[in-house]
Amino acid sequence: MIKRMNATFDTAIGGLLVVAAIAFAVVGFWSGLASNAHSNQWYISALTLGVLGGAVLLDELGAGRSDRRFDAIIGTLLLLGALGMGTVGWIAGMADNSRAMIWQVSGLVLAILAMTAMVDELRRLHTIHGLTNSGFSGLAILFGLIGLGLGVVGFIVGLADNSHAMTWLFGGVVSSTVALAWDFEAEHREALIGQPEGEPVMRPMGTPRAMEQ
Repeated sequence: MIKRMNATFDTAIGGLLVVAAIAFAVVGFWSGLASNAHSNQWYISALTLGVLGGAVLLDELGAGRSDRRFDAIIGTLLLLGALGMGTVGWIAGMADNSRAMIWQVSGLVLAILAMTAMVDELRRLHTIHGLTNSGFSGLAILFGLIGLGLGVVGFIVGLADNSHAMTWLFGGVVSSTVALAWDFEAEHREALIGQPEGEPVMRPMGTPRAMEQ
């Protein structure tokens, strides 16, 4: 019952974030066609909300598991940080503050890292009898740390009005996205462990192997 309630709550929150992302994107599109200067603020906010919605929906797949640990906590903290920074950036953008994009892109970096942490937690929950393929997960952690470092530097120099701030921040976005890609591959490889050779894997992401037996 508790697991079902947690899953329902995560699904509702994730769905709400996705709907908000669509709404923000529509506003950004039409404001862009109207040559409104705030179009990019709406688009970046939509992108951040969409990624966060995906992260919450991924978290729903592990709802109720008693063995959840560090990755889930880190993912939640990153998610909240991304939502907070994105909100500050959107408000600052509407107020024509010159540092709005610094906050928004920093929030986007955290949002991507939050989804990466959620995927890595699912991969760990799929590990069975100590069998794991940690190579791709290690690459994900490496690029995730690089992305976080670039994002932190970009945010700090951005608040100091350094002209290279966005270079650092978009480097953080790219590195975080690469980390997410490696984590998806690690999750895929984890799903293949223990499967008979040549047999297709039908188990959807987030379903514990114990349920298949």
